[in-house]
Amino acid sequence: MVDGVRIPAIPLDVIVEAMAEDLTLQDVIHRLQTDRWRHLEEAGTGRGVDVKELTSFQHVKDELSVADCGLIIGDKRIVIPRALRQGIINLAHEGHRGVVATKRALRERVWFPTLDSLVESTLRVCVQCQVVGQEESPPLMQMS
Repeated sequence: MVDGVRIPAIPLDVIVEAMAEDLTLQDVIHRLQTDRWRHLEEAGTGRGVDVKELTSFQHVKDELSVADCGLIIGDKRIVIPRALRQGIINLAHEGHRGVVATKRALRERVWFPTLDSLVESTLRVCVQCQVVGQEESPPLMQMS
């Protein structure tokens, strides 16, 4: 529960399954277990690994660990596979609480590269948020 709002959960087995299918996260798991973080550029060659995302993981590698079930955990937060990221954001945004509250709710439980920008781009196109949050146009300038 965040700010008095309960966020629905995604079953752990769904996250584990998506993690197993995410080639980039499987590469991250391998690198975390072997501590081999050199030659990241070669990782994406023909294997479907996102090198840019892999680089983001390299920056926080010392904070990450691999759980026995195959999840990547960082500072008590679960790393979310790419296939589930938009759904997680949608769940956290169900109450149309705004950008700051949605990010805070997510950061307490999960992490993934580009979390901030994905939340911002998602909420920027949320019709309900746009209708409620529209500011009035400033008055037109008048000649004195």
